[in-house]
Amino acid sequence: MCPQKQTETTWFKKINKGKIVIAPQLSTPAQPCPYLADPETVIDLVHDLRQPLSSIEAIACYLDMHLSPDQEEARKYVLKLQDLVEEAHQVLSRAVAAKA
Repeated sequence: MCPQKQTETTWFKKINKGKIVIAPQLSTPAQPCPYLADPETVIDLVHDLRQPLSSIEAIACYLDMHLSPDQEEARKYVLKLQDLVEEAHQVLSRAVAAKA
């Protein structure tokens, strides 16, 4: 964990066992994390995150191929999942490019 100093408390909603709970969330100033200053650490982290993303992408592709035409709502969620995975891949690529 990156050491960070608490500056203020904000409130956020979270879902806990189907119920919305209002809870405090610590807000911290924007500061770089010293553990992510090393490019090798960032590259290793990106690699570790891409592996499960690739599995999710493969499952979404499989579902897309096997959904029947009348399963429109399911297809909508699969396409959204594919979009989110692609967005995550782009974020990870930008992180590696920034450290190179």
